Amino acid sequence: MIKEKGVKLVKPKWKAGKERAFMKFISNIGTARSILLSHVQDLDGVVSAKAVMEGIHPNTLKFVDYVDLDMQFIEKLRKEKYGKIILSDLYIKNRELIREMEKFADILIIDHHPVQDDYNSKRTVFMNADGYSAAYLCYYLFSKIRDLKQLEWLVLSASISDFCYTKGKKWISSTYTKYGDNFQLDRGFARQQGIIWDLVMDLSLAISYFKPKTERVYSSIGRNFGDIGDLKKFSDAVRNEINVTMQKFEREKIPFKEGYFFYFECIFPIRSYLSTEISLKMKDKLIIIAEKKGDYVTLSARRQDGKVNLNNLIPKLIKGFENSGAGGHKASVGGNFPAKYLDEFRKRLKNL
Repeated sequence: MIKEKGVKLVKPKWKAGKERAFMKFISNIGTARSILLSHVQDLDGVVSAKAVMEGIHPNTLKFVDYVDLDMQFIEKLRKEKYGKIILSDLYIKNRELIREMEKFADILIIDHHPVQDDYNSKRTVFMNADGYSAAYLCYYLFSKIRDLKQLEWLVLSASISDFCYTKGKKWISSTYTKYGDNFQLDRGFARQQGIIWDLVMDLSLAISYFKPKTERVYSSIGRNFGDIGDLKKFSDAVRNEINVTMQKFEREKIPFKEGYFFYFECIFPIRSYLSTEISLKMKDKLIIIAEKKGDYVTLSARRQDGKVNLNNLIPKLIKGFENSGAGGHKASVGGNFPAKYLDEFRKRLKNL
C-alpha cells in the first residue's frame, strides 16, 4: 500500500554549478530547438531522461554512450540546428567537445561523476554533485519547475541501481516506506530483496535485453508505481543468461593479485551486471569482467570496499593503448580498448 504523504527532497551539495544558473537556463529556453542526450547504458540514464522530459519537454530525446560523443556527432547536432543541448548522466572528459557545442548552442549538463573540470561558462551550465544518482539530481532540479512526484519511485530505483543512497539516505528510507518497503543496508549495501529491489532488477535487465534500443524500456514505463508494462518477461530472459554465465565465471575466472579477471561472450550486454553481482559477493576483491565487441574489448571493473581507486587504476592498465578509454567512479569503472591489446592487458594485470 502506497502512503500518500510526500517525501521531502534532500538538497545536494553542488561541487559545480548554481541553482540560479539552472533556473536562468530554463527560463531562457524559449522556442529554440532542444535535444536531451542521456546515457544509454543503465537505469540512471533512463530515469534522468524521464525527469528532464517531464520537466521541460525537449524537442528530441536521444540515448547515447560515452563513445558516441565525438566531433562528428556534434557536427550533426549543429546541422540539425539545435540551439539548446541538455546532457544527463554523461561523463564528459573532453572540454573541447563542450567548446565545440558552445559555438552554436547553450548547454546544460547534469551529472554525478567525478568532476574533471568546471565547465561552467557564459553558454554552459554545469550542475554536478557526487553521492547522488544523476536521476535524483535531475528530479531535484526539475521539481523546482513542476510537480514530478509520479517519478519518485523511478528515481528511487535509479538511485539504488547506481549505489547512490548514502548522502540522500533520509529521502531513500522515507521513499521506501512510502511504497511499502523497508530500506536496509547489508554490510553497507542496499538489501537485495523486496519490492524496490525487484523493480530495480527488472528494469535494469530489460535495458540489457533491448540495448542499444533503450527507448523501448523508456516508453514501456508507466506513470503509476510499478508499472513497467511487459518488461518483466524480457528481464527474465536476461536473468537466465546471467545465471548460466555466473556458473561459467566460477569455472573460468583467472586470479591476479587484487582479484579476478573473466573474459566471455554473450548475446546480451550483461557485463556490467555480472561485475556488480560478483563484486557484491567479493567486496574485498577487484573484479574485472571483459567481453569482445567487434574489434574491441569492453570491460567493467568493480571493487566494492573502495580500497582501490579504479578511476586511477584502470586508465593506467590501458595506458598507451591507442583508441582506448576508461572512466567512472572510485569503485566502479567501465572501459574499452582494441582487442589486439588483450594479451598485454592480461600481462599488466598479472604484474599488479
